[in-house]
Amino acid sequence: MSCLNIEGRPPSPQRDPERILELPVAKSTYVRTKDVWKIYWQKRDLKWHRYDPDPEVKSIEEFLGIVDRDEYGCFFG
Repeated sequence: MSCLNIEGRPPSPQRDPERILELPVAKSTYVRTKDVWKIYWQKRDLKWHRYDPDPEVKSIEEFLGIVDRDEYGCFFG
């Protein structure tokens, strides 16, 4: 099971003004055998990379807290 966090941004002036741009910012995958959530962030290469400061957490709430704080600027820049 995975959880994908998506950020909605206003459209650019050149595009359809009614369309909100949705960008993935963080992903967490539950590993049942270890009972942990693995955290990933998307780099410029558009591939998911392990979030090394906190690669695993015990709950989805911890994952959401890490994304919300974004201490290293990985998720929201």
